[in-house]
Amino acid sequence: MQSKTSCFNGALLRKNLTRFWPLWAVYAVAWLLAGPVARFVTAFGRYAEPDRIFRAAELTRDLLSTWSSFGLFCAVVAGILFAMALFSYLTVPRAVGLFHSLPVRREGLFLTNYLTGLLVVVAVQVTCAVLEALVLLSAGALGGTELLSALACGLGQMLFFYSFAVLCVTLTGQILMAPVLYGVLNALVMGLCGLVQQMAQAFYYGFDYSAPAWAIWLTPVMGLSEKLSIEGTYDEALERTLNWHLEGLGTLAIYAAVGAALALAALAVYRRRPSETAGDTVAVRWAKPVFLWGVALCAALSLGQGLYYLVLDPMLGSWKVWFPGMMGCVVAMGLLGYWGAAMLMRKSFRVLRATWKGGVLCAAVVAALCLCVRADVLGVEGYVPPLQEVESLTFEIDGQNTYYYGELKAPDEIQRFLDIQTAVLAEKEHLRRNESGNGPQASGDSELRLLWGRLDLRYELTDGTTLRRSYGLNYYVSELDQPDSAMARLAELAADPVVQRPQLEIDSLLRFTGGDFIQGSQGVSLSAADAQTLYAAILKDMEAGRFGRNAFRPDRWEQETYTNRLALYYIRELDKTGEPITDSLDLDFSVNATELLSALEELGLTKEIPLVTYAQEDQQSESRNWTEAVG
Repeated sequence: MQSKTSCFNGALLRKNLTRFWPLWAVYAVAWLLAGPVARFVTAFGRYAEPDRIFRAAELTRDLLSTWSSFGLFCAVVAGILFAMALFSYLTVPRAVGLFHSLPVRREGLFLTNYLTGLLVVVAVQVTCAVLEALVLLSAGALGGTELLSALACGLGQMLFFYSFAVLCVTLTGQILMAPVLYGVLNALVMGLCGLVQQMAQAFYYGFDYSAPAWAIWLTPVMGLSEKLSIEGTYDEALERTLNWHLEGLGTLAIYAAVGAALALAALAVYRRRPSETAGDTVAVRWAKPVFLWGVALCAALSLGQGLYYLVLDPMLGSWKVWFPGMMGCVVAMGLLGYWGAAMLMRKSFRVLRATWKGGVLCAAVVAALCLCVRADVLGVEGYVPPLQEVESLTFEIDGQNTYYYGELKAPDEIQRFLDIQTAVLAEKEHLRRNESGNGPQASGDSELRLLWGRLDLRYELTDGTTLRRSYGLNYYVSELDQPDSAMARLAELAADPVVQRPQLEIDSLLRFTGGDFIQGSQGVSLSAADAQTLYAAILKDMEAGRFGRNAFRPDRWEQETYTNRLALYYIRELDKTGEPITDSLDLDFSVNATELLSALEELGLTKEIPLVTYAQEDQQSESRNWTEAVG
């Protein structure tokens, strides 16, 4: 009889479906419970929305949320489980020999096993989609576009992660190595990026971690979580959000296309993979140096920095990172990772003689990486983005008993912070002279006391990336009296309307509803008209630069700031949906807010509630304590 070869084997397909039926059953039950069953409970359960329009919106929102969020989780977990089950024979020498002796080409074995997983996924998800369509139809909430986009979302996510998992399984000859490789590769780019930035943060003044856009794209779970979102439109007449739809399908299409490419790559690896590598840590020759150096680099950056902060940092007791110690720890852990990976691949502890040259090269490469980071060859520390490349800026200013934040988009306002950043970098040597943060707790004359503040900047750039800087500011009060110093310029900016407007100006204000004026246990309620009058006075003081004058002067802040609290209650609209919400403007104020003080006096509030500064309150408290002690 003439033998034949085939690219697909029906008998193997049926064997896969019956052999691994518990796995398929668990997958199907999970989707049935999260999909049709949950939708039926929402539509007809005891807490179902009675109004048909609102019920339809709720069902659509839940439908899209399930197929995006639960679909992503299910794809990540089921992808590796399906791949491990269907290609587990590649890790058993006798099994792989048996399969490769069958009259089926390797392409046929791969495609049969790979398509088995896809067949189960499509069957389960299509069935769930049909059942959900019946539920939505019976509830009068069927929307074909939303259901199809949800189904496309679930299938696209599964295609990517399942293909990625299959590629990981074909690269290794050990079954337990497959999920480890799968998990590490999913988070590798973001992990390495974070570790390198962590090292940079130890040496660069003001450097703060920020995930680059390309790193998020190359971390599939984060990329899909960030891009896939559910959006709706707020209906002012009905006062509800309707017309829910799924955003980010274009991004998902890119990941799905990459998934198809990964499946082809897995096929190419499978065709050339030697059968005798079953049981090896790495089953493909070209992947062995990648694995060796990858483990070495990851161990150097993670374990090396961990060793330094666990052992050397507590021993040195310095706020500065000792670079020779850091480099020694990183190099040592790099060598440990290099030889540990070599032992895994060679299945022997005797690897030093055969790999010592590679170990020396590994140590040199890791040491060079540390030196490049320390030398700041890319100019990261002193980089200030050009104004034309900045789309928006979010700032945070942390001073003495004060905290200001806001978001700016006007170029002239952003430029002022760019100038401040440049001034801070020019004086970095003494502004970072003691980053232990114990300055404010020191005692003694404020002129000689080292004080502490912070400036955080987050730039959203025009290319879609984010740049973050966080500067610890250690200064003496005398520096505030030097007009050209960075601290004096920052203190002046803190009182400027550019900084105070986000704290005091109410966006989308509809009306005031009242307020409270309080000092200690005494208080008086304000009418809506009183609140409006006081708010107008606050805005006048803000534009005149009378708020935030003592942001970095602790003694003057205590002398001039009142313990009185003013709360104004109002109703405003949300920026995106237009839904009205209730909020309040809570603030403390000082003797500098002359317009506000005049308004309080005209309303007769200062006669009912006395104005007491923090310094006066401390004096009164000391006087009471002395009287009690004498008595």
